[in-house]
Amino acid sequence: MNKLQKIRAGHVSRFPSYPQHDKKRVNAFLYKNTDGAWIIETEKHETFSVRSHAEFARISAQGKMHVYINDINDYPWLSDAVADKQATPQVSRTRGLSGINFKVTGILCHGRLCSAQSWGADADDPVTQDFLTALREVSSRYADTDETTPAALGTAKLVKTLHGRRASRDSVMLRTRLLDHRAGGRSDTPAIKQHFAEAWEEDRNNAYASESKSVPGAFGESPIVFGSEHSYFKVENEFLEEFPTYFALATIFIPENVPTPAFGPIWERDDFSHLLAWPTEAGRIISGWWWKEELDCARECNWSVIVHGGYGWRTMGTWMTEWADETTAMRRTFENEGKKVQAGMMKLVTTATIGMFSRSPETLSLISSHESTNDDLPLCVQNARTGKGPLSPYCIHVEECMDKPLLTHVGAYIVMKMRVALWKRAMANVAAGIRVLATNYDSILTETPSPLPHSQETGDWKEKRLTKVYLPYPRAIECAEKQKLPGKPKKLRKTG
Repeated sequence: MNKLQKIRAGHVSRFPSYPQHDKKRVNAFLYKNTDGAWIIETEKHETFSVRSHAEFARISAQGKMHVYINDINDYPWLSDAVADKQATPQVSRTRGLSGINFKVTGILCHGRLCSAQSWGADADDPVTQDFLTALREVSSRYADTDETTPAALGTAKLVKTLHGRRASRDSVMLRTRLLDHRAGGRSDTPAIKQHFAEAWEEDRNNAYASESKSVPGAFGESPIVFGSEHSYFKVENEFLEEFPTYFALATIFIPENVPTPAFGPIWERDDFSHLLAWPTEAGRIISGWWWKEELDCARECNWSVIVHGGYGWRTMGTWMTEWADETTAMRRTFENEGKKVQAGMMKLVTTATIGMFSRSPETLSLISSHESTNDDLPLCVQNARTGKGPLSPYCIHVEECMDKPLLTHVGAYIVMKMRVALWKRAMANVAAGIRVLATNYDSILTETPSPLPHSQETGDWKEKRLTKVYLPYPRAIECAEKQKLPGKPKKLRKTG
């Protein structure tokens, strides 16, 4: 019996997987004092001297502590912790080792070693009481529970707003289609490697929270499967009008007798580089899976669209609205109070919670390198300050788990709406005679001020003037006001 048969034969998991219970933990941080001793200091200013991993695990578990360190790889007894059979390392494909849970015989509660960088802490800055104070305020005022990552805190808040409701996960077939045909955020850089004395950045206010207020289906609603996955089958437009949104296999033809848009509305993935492309060449025929809103953009360009089959929802759900409103309000409250660190943490909560829906249905664990296979990923003990580090004697083992309680279509839909909103705004600027220099997920850079409306309301666009602007590579910007260089270690950004 294969994995798919096992899932069909067994139960279907539900989101959330279990009722939410508030966690009350003591936050603390680990540091080395001037005498070279390692110290745990709690948010209550209690201190504990630590001389070994076993001692750290016992103290953190007895004290019900979440102990933060800037970089998990700086934990002085890392090898002992990873080899500890009562410890559970937390790993991810992108961050590697991100935390460790400790269980100690005879102690009911677990301790945990956590990364402050998950909450936006700079790689060069040691964890201090100021960080613990900010984290405590965010946790208490927002969700009244203690979690170690923004995604966990945001999910805990979301579960509370569901008031006990639960929904079955997406079907295996739908989830497979969504994962095989996911695109992520959009970025265009027509002015790459160019310098500008000034430019204007348009940015959407709380964009992800805004787009989460309307998602496919009422909570728990299953989509309707329609049509066929054969290219000769055509679903009539009259039938498609029954669905406010759908995710479908389609074929698109770009005619030669229509104007070429400045930015293509439809994405495709390059077979060799696996990067996204946005074709506009006349005569092109493109086949793939897209959402209704994306296909509507192609129709706006007078491109021919044939839908073959897919999944349609008869209603749009607003079950994330309470979460979105409370999350946005909390972030604005911190901004109005001048608490930039707390506001930054709330921004991470928003994006990480949405990202939670888009996670791959898999379980990651650490295994020793001599137990690994070619499918396992080598674990690099990377120092966040330099971006370099040796390979560890451990590997990340990936095991597919299609029954994970994830509503994959929700994350895919929200990210798609961000792409569509970005395309529409860029095209509106072009129509107004404005040169668009770059786009990046939820922001647009223009050469001159945009005449389009701006406001501070959630989901609306605001505008800011930047000076001494340089666009070194896609999604990257250097200017007098800020520096965003994805993929480049922070220390090298400052010195390079």
